[in-house]
Amino acid sequence: MLTDFVDFRLPVRNITTTWRAKASAGYRYHPDWEARAIATTATSDNSTTARAGNDYDQTGTEIGIRYLPRSGNWIGLALRHAETVYPSARFNDIAKNDLQVQARWAISGHSRLDLHAGYTDLRHDQFSQRDFSGPTGRLDYDWTVNGKSTVSVVARRELSGYETSVSSFVDTRAIAIAPTWNPTAKTSLRLRYEQQWKRYRGDAAVIVAGAPERDDRIGTLALTASYAPWRFVQLTLELRQEDRDSNEPRFLYDASTAQGTLQVLF
Repeated sequence: MLTDFVDFRLPVRNITTTWRAKASAGYRYHPDWEARAIATTATSDNSTTARAGNDYDQTGTEIGIRYLPRSGNWIGLALRHAETVYPSARFNDIAKNDLQVQARWAISGHSRLDLHAGYTDLRHDQFSQRDFSGPTGRLDYDWTVNGKSTVSVVARRELSGYETSVSSFVDTRAIAIAPTWNPTAKTSLRLRYEQQWKRYRGDAAVIVAGAPERDDRIGTLALTASYAPWRFVQLTLELRQEDRDSNEPRFLYDASTAQGTLQVLF
């Protein structure tokens, strides 16, 4: 994948190669109770030395239980652990732990809520000043307007590592709305608008003296058209307009992009 220039400012062509694998298993030991386990692994490599510090190897595990009554609603608890190693970075490796309550509630036959709410804790092998923790979550509301139209609304807060000389994590808060129209069984149109607020933070002991803490606002409007001529083939075209405001002028931008994809399932 060609690396974008959102945070990579050098005018150099960089290709990011990412491999991911996932295995999951579930066991319903009672008609209303299920135990789940998930294992993941990922690697990411960059083609240029300027981005070599962003290469990483990551492993993750998740265990959880769910209560699934016959109503179709459910609630559960999940514990997730992930370790990220940066082989070429000047920054240290990271361990991330999440404890989440997960739930689904069918409000009616045409709408439902999905909730993921919990606490994230991120620890560094070195420079413990960069450790951070806090509440995180995601709320999804889906409304089926009729047989061809749906509307989705999402609100979320995420904490993730962002290792630089002036920050160690980014606090992302976002809200999005996305109506979808399926005129036929093979075609769909989706319009999505999202606002994100990103706060780049770190411990004062490791921040360069006098450097400001960065705050961004990102607005995105995207129109996506999909066509599936056969069950195993899908063509997608996306037009996107994005703008970013920041208290650091060098991070301001406006971007218009077009992207086409072909997906073949086998």
